[in-house]
Amino acid sequence: MKCSILHESAGRLRVRLHCPAMTLRQADILEYYLRAVDGVTEVKVYDRTRDAVVCFACGRGDVIASLAAFSFPRSRPPPTHSPPGPKSTVPGQKPCG
Repeated sequence: MKCSILHESAGRLRVRLHCPAMTLRQADILEYYLRAVDGVTEVKVYDRTRDAVVCFACGRGDVIASLAAFSFPRSRPPPTHSPPGPKSTVPGQKPCG
């Protein structure tokens, strides 16, 4: 995916993605993808500004190559954070949802 480096310091990049808009789901997908890159220690994705802050202990080129290879259509969705809750077992009570 195309992006611009907005700020860079040792072990940290702030990039802006070149996409018209980013949904919360897309932000989650990007964060999940970047966290799986070897050497990446922390990731924050800001959906409103289409920015991502990546802290890393690997080479700068590895992070840039991972960003360049990323694509929303080819990426897999992140796993759910928690399983669905149990159904109501109280007699006479309707289950939620």
